[in-house]
Amino acid sequence: MKPITQLAGERISVRAYDTGRPVPAELRTSLQEAVAASCLGPLGNQVRIELVDVDELATGEARRLGTYGIISGARLYLVTAIEDTASARVDLGYCLEKIILEATRLGLGTCWMGGTFRRANFAQSIEVKDSEIVPVVTPVGHATKQKSLRERVMRRLAGSDQRQPWESMFFLEGRDTPLPRGGRFDTALACLRLAPSASNKQPWRIVEQRGEERFDFHLERTPRYNEMMRGIDLQMVDMGIAMCHFDLAATEAGYKGEFSRHSPAPKLDQTEYIISWQMRPDSDAEVNPDQP
Repeated sequence: MKPITQLAGERISVRAYDTGRPVPAELRTSLQEAVAASCLGPLGNQVRIELVDVDELATGEARRLGTYGIISGARLYLVTAIEDTASARVDLGYCLEKIILEATRLGLGTCWMGGTFRRANFAQSIEVKDSEIVPVVTPVGHATKQKSLRERVMRRLAGSDQRQPWESMFFLEGRDTPLPRGGRFDTALACLRLAPSASNKQPWRIVEQRGEERFDFHLERTPRYNEMMRGIDLQMVDMGIAMCHFDLAATEAGYKGEFSRHSPAPKLDQTEYIISWQMRPDSDAEVNPDQP
């Protein structure tokens, strides 16, 4: 089985799907199993995720599932629904990214969509409750062999292949000290750095509290971004995606940890504290005391 670090590097946003290659039943079953296993987030929220087959909808309903021309050829969508809370948005990011990485392992393409789909119509397709919102959806399927001009342009506009420098994301015990490389969690942090985010803003800022074997996750918001996204708060979803990458990679390396709110809340200039990852005493990884 491919390691999470490899899957994180292979996953790209796919906007053009091969209509001649429908997703076979066995892959759908595997996808449904991944959904069933990934609907409870680390903050305790249930995330509702349903696989919607466009071909099983009535003609009128299918036509209404629009993506404003951004996606072509997709016949399957993972549609999400959560309670309208900040922690549920974080858990949504964590849960859906875990499923997306499994879809990548199955050879299927996906694309996080938070602002370029007809939200109300997708909500109707899964009979959303009055207390629920639909923050994101993703198409699922086989990518076309060649990227369309539209897809190449979208990828370039989004800066999808660009990542902010390590030194601007990761810090040691405070904002004044960039986290040195060479630590035990370099692979997990490198995997986090590959995480997708809305408009590729990469809003996460991570502080290692080395003596406590703890990582504090902070959100550095993009000014006015929420207004552009009509209050959906996709950057809170981004935090869940980053948490997923870090947690899965750390666990794969043998460093088992848990997410919880640290008290008192750690502070970092110009950011909002979200959560901390604390390594558990029963972690299986062998800790070398000579390592940083």
